[in-house]
Amino acid sequence: MNAAGIVRQTALSDLVILAPFAIPGLAPLYLDLWFGLDGLLGGGGIAPDLGPTGWLLVNLFGLFAVWSAILRLMGPTVLVARRAALAKLVAAIIIAVGLMQGAAPVFALPLAADLGAAVFLAWGGWRGDREIG
Repeated sequence: MNAAGIVRQTALSDLVILAPFAIPGLAPLYLDLWFGLDGLLGGGGIAPDLGPTGWLLVNLFGLFAVWSAILRLMGPTVLVARRAALAKLVAAIIIAVGLMQGAAPVFALPLAADLGAAVFLAWGGWRGDREIG
């Protein structure tokens, strides 16, 4: 798969997985699903009460994730693949820090996904310097 395909694939995955966080009212239900999975994986399984400010931040996070995915879908270049690889690596580091500080074990799943995506994007992004489309 070329870099454009890799950028598109990871952007579509992010869109599907993260878009529910951008929608007020749906985000709490979606987070409950994540924490249900957390319970199945041996974690506490109970979503935290985030309050209005917390949900505002969750919705904004979701919006920026959706916007990032849309931008990557609109312009999948080698440079975009490289930048997305770096962003995924930084996200994985942030998640790892959260896990070390006691975040719910379910977040090991996006940690693994972001590390995998970073490698996948880096592989596509460092294969060539030409624009792709």
